[in-house]
Parts: sequence; C-alpha cells; structure tokens
Amino acid sequence: MSNSQHQHHWVAQGVAVIAGAATTAQSRVNGELAVRVGSGWEAALISFSTGLVALTIYALAVPSIRQGLARVFEAVRDSRLQWWHLIGGSIGACFVATQSIVVPLMGVAIFTVATVGATTAASIGVDRVGLGPQGVIQPSRNRVIAGALAVVAIGVAVADRFGAASFSIFGILAALTVGAGVAFQHALNGHVGRVAQQPVTAALWNFIVGTSLLALLFCIQLALGNVAINPLPTDAWWLYLGGILGLSFIIAAARIIHLLGSLRFALGSVTGQLVGAVLFDVFAPTAGTDISANLIAGLCLTGVAVVIANLKPAAARTAK
Repeated sequence: MSNSQHQHHWVAQGVAVIAGAATTAQSRVNGELAVRVGSGWEAALISFSTGLVALTIYALAVPSIRQGLARVFEAVRDSRLQWWHLIGGSIGACFVATQSIVVPLMGVAIFTVATVGATTAASIGVDRVGLGPQGVIQPSRNRVIAGALAVVAIGVAVADRFGAASFSIFGILAALTVGAGVAFQHALNGHVGRVAQQPVTAALWNFIVGTSLLALLFCIQLALGNVAINPLPTDAWWLYLGGILGLSFIIAAARIIHLLGSLRFALGSVTGQLVGAVLFDVFAPTAGTDISANLIAGLCLTGVAVVIANLKPAAARTAK
C-alpha cells in the first residue's frame, strides 16, 4: 500500500469515527422521542420517515442519485447484484426500532456496549467469509488483536453499569442481535453503493426498504391493539433529527467500507460512539449519567485498537 493510499485509509477512519458519534446522538434522540410519543415503534417510523423525506427531496435535485437507482435495478436484472444485497434497510429498521424501545429501558451506555460488541465480533466473520464488496479479507494478526481489544474495551467502559436497576436481559439480547446485524448491513450497503456509483443512492434505497418495513410492522401492531397513534411533540424540533443522523451513518458506511473493510469501519464507529457518549454526558447530562473511570479507560483502549487495526504490516514496512 502506497503512502497516499494509507493516508486515504486514515481519512476514511476519521469519517467512520464521526459516523459513530452520530449514532450515539441518534440513540439519545430516538429514545427521547419514544418516551414523548409513548411508543418505540412510532418513534422508529418517524425517524426513518424523516430520513426518507430528506433523501427524496435531495434525490429530486441530484440526477446522479436517480441514475444510481437505475444502475442498481439493472445490476439486479443482470444478476450482478443479488436480491439479498438490497435488504440492508430492513436491518437498519430493526436496529432503530430496537434502539427506540430499549434505550428508554436501560440507557444509551449499555445499549451501546451490547450493539458495538456484537458488531465488532460479527464484522470479523463478515470479512472472513467475504460478504462485503472487497470479497474475502483474511484476518491479520493486527486485526485479530484490534478486534479482541475492542471487545475488552467495550466491556471495561460499562463494567460498572451492569448492576444497575435498569439492566434488562431482553434489552441486552435484542441489542446483541441488531448489533450483529449491523455488520451485515455495512457489507450489503457496500455492494449497493459500489454498483450505484453513488453512496446516497444506497442510503435512499435503505430508507425506502426500512420505512416500508416499519410502516408494515406499525400497522400490524396498531391492528393488534398493541400501540396507538399519539400526538407528536411540538416543543423540541431536535426530536426529529434521528433520521438525519442515521442517514449520515449509512452514507458513510456505503462510501468508505470498500476502503476499510467491515472490521475497521466498526472499530472507528465504536470510537465515535464512546467519544459521543462522553460529550453528551458532559454537555447534555441526563438523570443517572456518570463519566466514570471505566468509561474513560474503555475509550482509551478503543482508540488503541483503532490504531493497531490501521498499522501497516511488518512486511510492508520492511519492503518500503
């Protein structure tokens, strides 16, 4: 890898960190919206719908996005893209629905540790079997060490919070499931983004699929009497930014996963989530938040993991 390519990888890693911080903000926003409207399903549908509306307006003004959709459909007809490459949005919808339901129950920190831990572990498998657009990526020693260190770092970051009254087995299992799904979503979005030659096209397709699934599930829940349509809050405009924050993460994944691979993108986003959690606790604290020594230690360990994952192999340094 040339020095220029290596620099591009570091830039891409920085984008992954920012995207991760956006998901932390999304968790706070969607969790609060769910409390305000009294339904995690309604909050998730609102979040995805706002993202879809914003993307649709943008797509109407940018011809390359619509051209990207045409390329995707053509690739499906030519079997260059399989139908299952198109379901990444359903995984995102399940993640947002779980986020909206679980975060009010046990808080952002524990939800974050469960999801990012599962994503990190699953990402190694995704790369190993070649589900992403890069094909099979053999786990190097650095990447295995980085992945293991990231898992340890996540555990350290919230080790002092698992005994809290808000701890929920259901919440943990749900978060682990959707967290593992995120690794697959990254890989699927990468395929769509590469074929479309336009990352926003991949994001638009994700929001179309995700919003459709959430609308269907919400209607089913409504028919069963499990949820009700509640009035929307009008006193806090930021409650409706969840879709935009999620949109930024999806675009970043579709744009740079072919440069980083699933594991490195996951590590970068983990760092962003932990940094974002600290910033939220400092500047917008909620009841029960605590910037503990565990959280700071976990943040530092995760940063080290990201550095290790991006180190040039010894052979490459010798050949230079």
